[in-house]
Amino acid sequence: FIPEIIRIIGLLPQNGLIIDVRGNGGGVIMNGERMLQLFSSSPVEAERLHFINSGLTLEIASNNSLGGFAAEWQRSIELSLVTGAVYTQGFPIEPPAITNAIGQRYDGPVVLITDGRCYSTTDIFAAGFQDNELGVILGVDENTGAGGANVFDHDLLQRVLPGANSPIVALPNGADMRVAIRRTTRVRKNAGLPLEDLGVQPDELRRLTRDDLLHDHRDLIGRAVEILDQP
Repeated sequence: FIPEIIRIIGLLPQNGLIIDVRGNGGGVIMNGERMLQLFSSSPVEAERLHFINSGLTLEIASNNSLGGFAAEWQRSIELSLVTGAVYTQGFPIEPPAITNAIGQRYDGPVVLITDGRCYSTTDIFAAGFQDNELGVILGVDENTGAGGANVFDHDLLQRVLPGANSPIVALPNGADMRVAIRRTTRVRKNAGLPLEDLGVQPDELRRLTRDDLLHDHRDLIGRAVEILDQP
């Protein structure tokens, strides 16, 4: 996925890029955050993930399932017995060295276009784009979808809570479901702000016009080009 993105942007003129993520319902968080480095001249800082403090999340963090992926959160959950905190400390989903392993691949200015249907990983990508000041966000709605959480499906929950005494049991008739397991908070100038329920506010709000609807968003794209042309 990332190599293909690198290939495509390497073919593009370096005098300005419009990334239009309207309607994108999300995908893999790691991919979304790794893309940010391609547009940044300095290391990017990834958004933070938090478990709710509970006996179940302590069990997830303290066992070795999936290579102990949640071990970094264990001490924070244990300390919640003293502090009474609802959520754990926040940590990035993967080490910063991985998030920044490739580096910048596009040198020109970038505009990101968002709407209220941007969700999940796209929320997180937009938040990282704004928090790391990679360019201007031009939005047709006042916020992105505000659902930037890390979701686990039922099968994954069974894998991270294994054993005969696990409360996570197989669902009948092959049914499946997924839940938000870790909330996301923002970094840098927006440090600590939750992404859920708030979403990402654009740097500039521009409602769709009649010409946008009838002529392939020409007013919206025109405004994005004007922003790219600004010194």
